[in-house]
Amino acid sequence: MSSALPVAVGSFTINTGAGLVAGSANALAPLVNVATGALAQDGANLTAVAGSLNLAPGLYPETLTLTRNARLRSTGATLNAIVLAGAQITGDYGGVLAPSVTVQPGSSIGQGLTLATTGGTVNVLAGVYSEDVTFGGNATLASQGGQVTIKGATANPLVINSSGNPAALTINGPFALATTQQATPTALLSGNSTLTLGGANALAGAAISVGTTATLSATAGTNSSNAIFLSGGTISAPPSGSAIFSGAITLGATSTTLNAPAGATLIIRGAINSNAGGLFTKQGTGTIVVDAQAPAAFLSPPAVTNGNT
Repeated sequence: MSSALPVAVGSFTINTGAGLVAGSANALAPLVNVATGALAQDGANLTAVAGSLNLAPGLYPETLTLTRNARLRSTGATLNAIVLAGAQITGDYGGVLAPSVTVQPGSSIGQGLTLATTGGTVNVLAGVYSEDVTFGGNATLASQGGQVTIKGATANPLVINSSGNPAALTINGPFALATTQQATPTALLSGNSTLTLGGANALAGAAISVGTTATLSATAGTNSSNAIFLSGGTISAPPSGSAIFSGAITLGATSTTLNAPAGATLIIRGAINSNAGGLFTKQGTGTIVVDAQAPAAFLSPPAVTNGNT
């Protein structure tokens, strides 16, 4: 490829079956249209900073790597994978999805989640990401290469909130939250949403606030030390195996359900503050253990008692 400065062009259209040849990408345009059957990556290579990459609806069996800030638009394009290599998606965007998304420092975790298909995985490289993340879909966040820190400008750097369909986010590997608003950042679960912690460091040092219809869960073998603030909602064991919640728990005025499916074990080990009057009630035929302290008013007999139930 030539080392000369890129040539500015008004727009490009890459038709089905067409593609770039060696040395032909030394030109950039603010508008690039890619037809199904052409390579989305060729379009990205031709898109100028802050330009628009428009993909025709259809399947693109490739990995699209974005290295420059740009709009990414379609009415229904699906790729094998997307890599945000330090780039930000600018302006309005949507309609482009992939089951695997990789986010590198300089890019946005929130944008990566938006690009993931339902049930997809967003792999985030270690580093600090200065943003507040709000998510209402269904995906897994997985760290790669070390701790990922979401550093927000609000007290709730991570919000999971359903707007219609249930929202679900699984966090695997070392993630941390940070905020300039208070000493302990809080992950906020509201609406019909579920957060699943995958490992003890899934949200290291953060508090978790569980809303009236939200659910907090964990993968088998997880021992979470996060402080938990409950406004009702549910704390659930994994489908099989055991999970431990050993952080301090504050019950609200509304009762919280402890759920353990058949063959699963849920252990509540943290100190419990029940001053607001809420109770624990049981759901499921698995084992629930509340061993933080002697039987007290927050245990709702006979549904939940200390020890196995």
